[in-house]
Amino acid sequence: MFRAIGGFVLIGVGQFIRSIGACGLAGSGVILDPKQARDDLKPYSKMAGGMLGDALEASDLSEHLGKGPERVVMIKCSDCGKLNEEDSKFCQECGGEF
Repeated sequence: MFRAIGGFVLIGVGQFIRSIGACGLAGSGVILDPKQARDDLKPYSKMAGGMLGDALEASDLSEHLGKGPERVVMIKCSDCGKLNEEDSKFCQECGGEF
């Protein structure tokens, strides 16, 4: 029974040491230094971003990168609750004035 408990303890210690080896002290959370953590995790972040870029390129969505969604401001009528365009002076539903 003690061997089984000891085995589980050693598995946990091994996983902890592996995470430190893979991500560095700050990247694994042992040292609380956000700047150093970003530097430690930079290779993994680049790798994930590269895979995302490859997937977007394969799906022909790469041409839409850089084009953000058009920002639309709407004004809600206090009487009827209809959403109207920003430059409206009167509600398009009930005709109430803003």
